[in-house]
Amino acid sequence: MNNSWDENIHFQHTQHVGEDKTSKIDGKYKIEVLGGISSNTKKHEIMGSDKVIITGGTSRLTLSKGKVTIESAKIELIGAVSIGGSGSASVPGLSGSKTEGSPMSEECPLKDKA
Repeated sequence: MNNSWDENIHFQHTQHVGEDKTSKIDGKYKIEVLGGISSNTKKHEIMGSDKVIITGGTSRLTLSKGKVTIESAKIELIGAVSIGGSGSASVPGLSGSKTEGSPMSEECPLKDKA
């Protein structure tokens, strides 16, 4: 039996749940809000088994398996930043002594022809 439920509330809708609330939706869940959405909780967890995309204006933050992508015209990091880990993002240091070698002017092939 197919069921459908339409509800139009023209002013305000308040709901109080004494304990837990769970919704299971086999299809898609879409919310369209003309004003804003706020959440006041101790922990807010957003999970996507494949990826999570957060878009604001023309900027986007994508969390996917093992990768974080930030897309924006300008990225500002405010506060202490720590970069570490053992991934392939490590940059090798330069080798050799800073006084080793000769100046480039001494290696010029045209210097002895003058």
